[in-house]
Amino acid sequence: MRNSLTKWFSRSRIFIVFGIGVLACVVFIIYFPAVSASLYADDWGHLERAGRATWSEYLTFYFDPRVQGMWYRPAQGILIRLTYVLFDSNAAGYHITQILLHIVNCLFLLAIVRRISSNWRLAFVSALIYAILPVYSWAVVWFAVVDPQAVLFYLWAIWAWVAYLQDGARLYRVLAFVAFICSLMSKETGATLPLVLAVMDMFFFQGRIRDNRFLLRYTAFAIVLLPYLILQWYIQSRGWFARDAGYSLGPHMVENLIRYSEALFFPGIGDAWNHFLLVITIPLLSGLIVWTRNPALVFLLFFAFLNILPVIGFAPSYFQSRFLYLSATAIVVFWAWLLEWIHVRLGRWQWHGVLLSGTLIFGVVGSGLGIIDTVTTYAERSRQERVPFRDIAQRHPTFPPGTYLYFIGSHDFYLQGLSGMLFWRYGYDVTVGSTNDTMPARLHDHPLTFVYYFGETRQPIDVSLGENEPLQTPLPLPVSFAEPIRLEGYETTRTQIKRGETLVILLYWRTQERIATDYTVFAHLVHANGETVAGYDSQPKQGTAPTTIWPRGRLMIDSIIMPIPSDVPAGTDYRLELGLYYLPSMERLGIVDAAGHVIADSLIIEPFKIVE
Repeated sequence: MRNSLTKWFSRSRIFIVFGIGVLACVVFIIYFPAVSASLYADDWGHLERAGRATWSEYLTFYFDPRVQGMWYRPAQGILIRLTYVLFDSNAAGYHITQILLHIVNCLFLLAIVRRISSNWRLAFVSALIYAILPVYSWAVVWFAVVDPQAVLFYLWAIWAWVAYLQDGARLYRVLAFVAFICSLMSKETGATLPLVLAVMDMFFFQGRIRDNRFLLRYTAFAIVLLPYLILQWYIQSRGWFARDAGYSLGPHMVENLIRYSEALFFPGIGDAWNHFLLVITIPLLSGLIVWTRNPALVFLLFFAFLNILPVIGFAPSYFQSRFLYLSATAIVVFWAWLLEWIHVRLGRWQWHGVLLSGTLIFGVVGSGLGIIDTVTTYAERSRQERVPFRDIAQRHPTFPPGTYLYFIGSHDFYLQGLSGMLFWRYGYDVTVGSTNDTMPARLHDHPLTFVYYFGETRQPIDVSLGENEPLQTPLPLPVSFAEPIRLEGYETTRTQIKRGETLVILLYWRTQERIATDYTVFAHLVHANGETVAGYDSQPKQGTAPTTIWPRGRLMIDSIIMPIPSDVPAGTDYRLELGLYYLPSMERLGIVDAAGHVIADSLIIEPFKIVE
């Protein structure tokens, strides 16, 4: 008994336990300020779905590819629901979950490097650098970001596969395959895993592609991967996320590759220095690989850039360094190897240990400050996002059951989280819609409806609904324009408007083809004598959704916010004229009949009444 305890408490085991404790403490200390922050953006949407839907409805939503418009990530949905069951509306629990995932990823990285290199110091330094690297810190503090969960399964699969190749135990092979499936179900980057495993096999375990046993090892991965890729093609071809994010092939991919490479190798350094350092680093890195003849360095670079490739197709404006969470696992091993290589080369110099330790400590402190800055920025953005919610909650401590709140916004920043925030505040009594939706609002189908738009200081301004008396249009809806644009319908908050109040009109547009010209929407309230008393002119969604970026087939909800002057004559003889025109020439886009002949240059909606 004594001998077994002595063996367990050997120096190696003590180092391992101590190292794990250090990694966990470092991550918690650096990221702990995030625990007191609120949730952010689409966090709220995920959690509202977890709260409103039954388990059956919830699982159907995440597992049925026919209802997916962004991606296929059912494993993320399961984690969100389980976190909701545990923590309900306590934001701290969601942040702790994300931090714990990051800690586990650091430990998996430590275990992988330790198994392959048999070098405990190299493994620990790799995991420590990964723990405090600030370049992807948004992925840790933002709960809706799936990367920490996806990378957990990715690293789990690598660790189990390395153990299988080393020990030959079938259990490790099964664990690797299960982790691979879970990685695919978490994020699309899991598709690169079979290639990574095969290349590792060749680099570190002398695997040969021409060997039948080598091919058989990866057959099961290929059998799963092929239908998964078909599934992703089906979702992305009919979905909207990749299209709205500007995902495409083109020269911009080179720009993105350079920017991601700079962020990966030199996190926290200014753009001007990044360009300079990258130009210097490429030949130095090539020379180092040739000099050391270390195939592991080639593999690390291959791994890093392979997992950058899936995101470089996005528009440059969609650049986000949090996408480097997976690729960084390879780069930190490279930096740790470089420190170890220097340590060996300077082994005879008595001060080299102090120098390297000081460098590492300086890096930990600097990275920690960078992460704390990220946490502060995150907390401030989440606070700003809650400002409209707080204003509404202060004005309305409660809402009657069945209340419908509809939000008009010119930017997703105002709208992404409001529905979820209002769900946590009012529960099932309130439902929420917005101009980001793809279904008509149906404002008058609810017992009580409030329409909100945002003022210049982002305060929510409510517009109450009035009597919805029938309106008429000489041209029956839908109406088609000379371009492939169709106005399918409209809604108004009221047909009788008091002077000094605001009239809100929702327009439902759709196009089946790409539009080559940016058109301006106009709406004029006109008296019977031809005088225009109020007007609105803007590109759709207050200029944020020009017609050239409208997705084909998707309903676009535009809004017209028209204040009525206080000196407008009262009366019933008012009509609304609306349509489209090209701003440089002021030429209106004609409305056409079924034969394509222009029959009008505006749609008339009447009658509106101005009352005292």
